[in-house]
Amino acid sequence: VASTRANLFACVNAGICTLWGARESDANLPPIILLREMIQNSQTPEQYFERFIKKGEPIVSNGLGHSAYGPEDPRATVSRKIFHEYRKNHPDALKSPLIRKALEVEEFTLGHPFFKEKKLYPNLDFYSALVFHLLGIPSEMNNVIRVIGKLSGWLAHWLEQRNETERRSFRPRQVYTGKMHRGYTPMDQRK
Repeated sequence: VASTRANLFACVNAGICTLWGARESDANLPPIILLREMIQNSQTPEQYFERFIKKGEPIVSNGLGHSAYGPEDPRATVSRKIFHEYRKNHPDALKSPLIRKALEVEEFTLGHPFFKEKKLYPNLDFYSALVFHLLGIPSEMNNVIRVIGKLSGWLAHWLEQRNETERRSFRPRQVYTGKMHRGYTPMDQRK
């Protein structure tokens, strides 16, 4: 939308509206549904994924793989690190059957030749769903949180498009290397 030279409000509104679509809406819910189904049916990852591996059924999951980024999705790398750091710093996380099952799925998919060949690795949606779960964020709020996370990128994209003389698409290929875990100073205490 930004490439059409639409105003900022229209571009942000369009971004929010895309999250209503079937391919984006609550994209990080399918991994939770998958994990809950495995738990409810007392299935191991081997048992659950057997129909895909042996019978050739297509895997349609927002939690595995990504058509645009493939296995080198920098967002998945960052979200995976956040998930594992949080889990290690909060030992109670392993009390959650969902987290234990997610770790089994992660280990299975990262090590199985089928998933390597098909480039179906746990992605941003898989790990963000787990982080939201660990933080106690209700699933109804997932899209709101996703909008907050995407907003700075949308704003940067809009500004880039405004400054661009020729029209082209942008895809993030950089990984943030700045200082992490910086403190917050309330506005009234800033100099």
